[in-house]
Amino acid sequence: MDTELLHILLVEDNPGDARLIRELLIGSADGVYRLDMVTRLSDAVDRLTQSNFAAILLDLTLPDSAGIDTVLRINAVATAPVIVLTGMDDGDIALSAVRAGAQDYLIKGEVTESLLLRAIHYAIERQRSMIEANLSNAVFSSISEGILITDVNGQIVAINPAVTHITGYDEAEMLGNNPRMLQSGRHDPLFYQALWASLLTDGHWKGEIWNRRKSGEIFPEWLTINAVRNSAGHVTHYVGVMMDITQQKQAEDRLFFRATHDALTGLPNRDHFHGRLTHSLARSQRDDTRLAVLMIDLNDFKQINDTLGHRSGDVALQVTAQRLLKSVRKTDLVARLGGDEFVIILEDIEDNQICIRIAETITLALAEPIILDGQPRQISASIGISLCPEDGCIGDILIECADEAMYRAKQAGLGYAFFMPTR
Repeated sequence: MDTELLHILLVEDNPGDARLIRELLIGSADGVYRLDMVTRLSDAVDRLTQSNFAAILLDLTLPDSAGIDTVLRINAVATAPVIVLTGMDDGDIALSAVRAGAQDYLIKGEVTESLLLRAIHYAIERQRSMIEANLSNAVFSSISEGILITDVNGQIVAINPAVTHITGYDEAEMLGNNPRMLQSGRHDPLFYQALWASLLTDGHWKGEIWNRRKSGEIFPEWLTINAVRNSAGHVTHYVGVMMDITQQKQAEDRLFFRATHDALTGLPNRDHFHGRLTHSLARSQRDDTRLAVLMIDLNDFKQINDTLGHRSGDVALQVTAQRLLKSVRKTDLVARLGGDEFVIILEDIEDNQICIRIAETITLALAEPIILDGQPRQISASIGISLCPEDGCIGDILIECADEAMYRAKQAGLGYAFFMPTR
């Protein structure tokens, strides 16, 4: 008996990445995949209107689309689950894509056959499970997901107990009303226009939406809406299945924070800093603005650890982090690289005086005594400053320049120093 092939759509404009995915799928042990490949989002949309696919592998950076908009546009026409393919430095974007409706994401440099097959099968199974849940009238009154049914005019004709549990409204308050009563005000009219366009065109919509409970609390939910047709093919009802994802979002936020922030100080960590620097440099070049990187190293911090212990050293680092945050503008980023090394990104630098003013503010702030082990101790720092575009607009180069300037400031006993290229 022949095994049914799973029809996969790959949307990828990098020939090397596309070739790798093809080799992993076609050469897989189960060998049940049929792969179509396109290089542009517009071609993917055309292909989706012509064929049914089991899953979509979607690169976020295409010649005619980039970023989260790529997921939103493909989800507007696709019924198959979307798995995002992203580069090594696109972790933040990939997580945002998942929150925008993608089922999963894979980092290109880490894709293996087992990871790829598992992601595809997981996405397909999750998609099937959601559809089955939406159609399961037998458990209407017992499932934890809220089910809300409207007529073709949008009047609510039925809800299950979970809707009351989620929203706080009982059946009598909702029947005859429009689901607009739940709107939070967070979405603009275009959001709802796109939702209804999908319903009217494709007969379904799914995604994350923010609604308001009877208490006034705004909460996130995962909402799936399907049009119900009669035997003549006319829409008679819309069925919405809602899941309160507040705890899931909170868990995601906690995981994301732990992954991107330093556990001791709460500041962004090295990975977060590099991602922000890449983004800031791109914005600086796009908007023709200047940017500065300040590398900060505490002087004689080892002596605190050696004489007072690591616990006092931790307190010193925590206090230093708070003083650095108070010394910069709200738009600036303060991160801890590790040990006693901190780094700051200053955007929209009109002149060098901004850097000097912030460096001097930091120096004064750190000079305030810290009570460690019952004794006042003073901390000082050496600060190195590099500038984009003067010193280059590549992240690693700016970091190296700031680091070199910091060591020059330390050796000369200066509070801060700008990078000066050797001639």
